[in-house]
Amino acid sequence: MVSPVTSTRKTLSSIVLVLLAIGGLVSLSGSTVHAQPTVGARAAPAARPARPTIERAARLALDRGIRAVKAARKPADYAPAEQAFREAARLAPAWPNPLFNLGLILAAQGKHRQARRAFDRYLRLAPHTKDARWLRSTKLPELARISSKAYRAGQQFRRALHGYGAKQYRRALLAMKRAVGLDPLRGRYRALLGLLYLKLTRYDHAIPELVEAIRLGHRSLSVYINLAYSYNRLDDPSSAITYLRKGLALHPDEPSVERARRNLRIYVKNRARINDLERRIGPLGKSFNIGVIVSLLTPSLGSSRAAQVKLFKDEVETFASTNTGFLFNMDLDWRAGRAVAIGLSVTGLQTKFREAGYANGDFKQFAFGGQIKFMAALTPRIELRGGLFAGLATHAGSSPLHPGGTEVKIADGLGVVGGISFELAYFFKFFDWVGMLFEIGVIGQPLGFVGEGEDRYSMTTPPMLYFGLGFVSAL
Repeated sequence: MVSPVTSTRKTLSSIVLVLLAIGGLVSLSGSTVHAQPTVGARAAPAARPARPTIERAARLALDRGIRAVKAARKPADYAPAEQAFREAARLAPAWPNPLFNLGLILAAQGKHRQARRAFDRYLRLAPHTKDARWLRSTKLPELARISSKAYRAGQQFRRALHGYGAKQYRRALLAMKRAVGLDPLRGRYRALLGLLYLKLTRYDHAIPELVEAIRLGHRSLSVYINLAYSYNRLDDPSSAITYLRKGLALHPDEPSVERARRNLRIYVKNRARINDLERRIGPLGKSFNIGVIVSLLTPSLGSSRAAQVKLFKDEVETFASTNTGFLFNMDLDWRAGRAVAIGLSVTGLQTKFREAGYANGDFKQFAFGGQIKFMAALTPRIELRGGLFAGLATHAGSSPLHPGGTEVKIADGLGVVGGISFELAYFFKFFDWVGMLFEIGVIGQPLGFVGEGEDRYSMTTPPMLYFGLGFVSAL
């Protein structure tokens, strides 16, 4: 007659098809077909009390249950219909129709044992109808299989509870996943699965499980507290506040209310902090930042190396940079979120080097490349950033052959540069779209070329440490 619940709408349509209106059959479209005084979806029961003996209150309760089923959108909405059918069965205990409808509603809600008891009572009252044959051949064996699954799901649930109590969250999570797979319509199963994800800091997995638990009717305050906590950990305090307020409205007198209110105050402050950040970095963390920094270069962390490749011969020269230099850096970053930015960087530097047999020389480099930065807001106005940079560079160098002699170009060419940097940004109170940057970093050229043909050199420069001050602005 009606298959197991595969989707909410299919179940709802199936139940409506078999529910009985007063004096007729309710069709899917809601119209009433006048027929015999009591008509089932397949056939009227063979044995039933005469119509005048069925109390009017029982018929009204059955009609109220039918309307509740038609108004329901999901299994959690079937509670009024269940209550009405129970009332009809109580008022007219010899009338089988309320019991049949009650069994369908209970099965749709996952209450399989109660559904079997309702169907058993129906079979005692109307053992020879087509509905009775359908129950014996199809529905009751199906409920037996489902009940077996429910029993195994309950075993896994108890194992998960034991693992949770022992703080073996990963083992408990595996058991709880099996339980939900066997019985997906249990709200408390979903609630525990969400809690285990939360304990393992997998908040993006915890949220849908806790939302589903609420949808299935498991609306304890602890579920709302856990859901709000997960949202807040994902930097969405607005959703956390919304759900926690719903939980407090439903459970104003529970012992954990004080904890929920304390959390609510924290989430309100966090929302204000994030709103402050979003005013500075743009909606949803998406904006452009431009930064300009001037830095001092320290002595190189090693020696430069140039290898001149000729026929069957390598000539290797090593020279070291001196203690001073300058670096200019300009970044244009697009903040893809509160914690990540990608962008372009332009860098220019000038420093000195010395080489055996030569006087001090100059080394200049201009680099253009891409970078990625990771950011963490320490406070609404202080931000810590770490960045990785890679790009192409042109470099030039010259040195006199001896002090006061003619300068000779010895380092003109191209290279690949890379670097790593750390920044501390402070955004001003009155102009929160402008901030000051302090940066420390390392830049070097692991690969480069000088000259052409047989006079071509490979040239590397060691990492150079720099530190500087600058400004950053959000566009």
